[in-house]
Amino acid sequence: PPKLDISAAASIDPVAPNQLLTYTFTYSNAGGFTTGVVVTADTPPGTTFVSASPSATSDPGLGGTGTVTWNVPDLGLGTGGIVTMTVE
Repeated sequence: PPKLDISAAASIDPVAPNQLLTYTFTYSNAGGFTTGVVVTADTPPGTTFVSASPSATSDPGLGGTGTVTWNVPDLGLGTGGIVTMTVE
């Protein structure tokens, strides 16, 4: 079976008002092949969405708040990737 793992890290913490903050989400699969993986992240309270990389499947739009979603390609044993979300 798949054995999925995800970790998150902020570029800087704390952040000053009007400063950009980038969250990096690293995901991996240490188990069997899997499909249909979805990574989601919510804009933290007091921040607004700026960008996502790679482009998100859905996001709240520039200056919005809410959930950012990435649909991840199939993941085989030992594979993974990185997505980022920048907020202000």
